[in-house]
Amino acid sequence: MKRRFPAFALEDGEIGLLDPQGGYVRPEAAIMGYLRLAAEDGAVLHFGERVVAIEPDDTGVTVISTTGRYRARKVVVATGAWIAELVPQLKANAQPIRQVVAWYQPKDGFVAEPQRMPCFLRDEGDEGSYFGFPAIGIDGVKIGRHAHFREPIDPEVPNPPVNETDTELLDSFARKRLPDAASYRVRATTCRYTMLPSEDFLIDTLPGQANVVVSSACSGHGFKFTSVVGEILADLALQGGSALPTALFSFEKHFGGQSA
Repeated sequence: MKRRFPAFALEDGEIGLLDPQGGYVRPEAAIMGYLRLAAEDGAVLHFGERVVAIEPDDTGVTVISTTGRYRARKVVVATGAWIAELVPQLKANAQPIRQVVAWYQPKDGFVAEPQRMPCFLRDEGDEGSYFGFPAIGIDGVKIGRHAHFREPIDPEVPNPPVNETDTELLDSFARKRLPDAASYRVRATTCRYTMLPSEDFLIDTLPGQANVVVSSACSGHGFKFTSVVGEILADLALQGGSALPTALFSFEKHFGGQSA
């Protein structure tokens, strides 16, 4: 590993597991691509319009927004940190938390690009699990700790800004585990996770309301599965079920079949 992936500072006896099919998704490019494909298939896209309520009944769902009302046979709710606002049954279990990630530049001359440094997950025991990406863009190597400090937040309130405690946590990991690939930090920012107690996904129809499909929380690791999650959601909305394995992400698995 040291010869093949010199970015990682390894201790004697450590081993790694490489997935040759592993990779990454560029979120901005992926979202724009999905929007373009949806529009080409006839979807009508609405921006700057907030959904404030959904009202399911026996024949469909009424969607109420800040600018109007819409009627549909099925609705997919995939609102991340705001999921409990539209699916109040999840208020007790879907907890938005504050997450911090940072980007680092490698030492002069060190190659930290994908061909020399794969995406990684590293279990640091009691110190938590860290993740990272190679230098894909101009900002460099990206590092974060899964769930960071598990700080609950209100999604209606801006995240507290990055502070010294946040950056020292990530800087310390970078110094210890990626000394050449992540030599100095160039920026850090906050985002949101929405966690379930299981730290897994919830992808299912709402119990007792089969015309509402729920896709959240994803517990901080959902976007990398965006394409297959989209396929499952389409199956659930259009066919009422999916040939893809979904039992692990069901209300039954999480809450014993109850809505929360």
